[in-house]
Amino acid sequence: MLCSSLPIAESGELNTSGTPESPAATSAGSSGI
Repeated sequence: MLCSSLPIAESGELNTSGTPESPAATSAGSSGI
C-alpha cells in the first residue's frame, strides 16, 4: 500500500495491522490487505 511498508516488511518488525510477523508474511499481508 505505502512505500514505507516496504522497509518495515524487510525488517519484519510490524505488520500493516501492527502485529509482529515474518518479512514474507508481512509482504503478503500488506498486498492481501
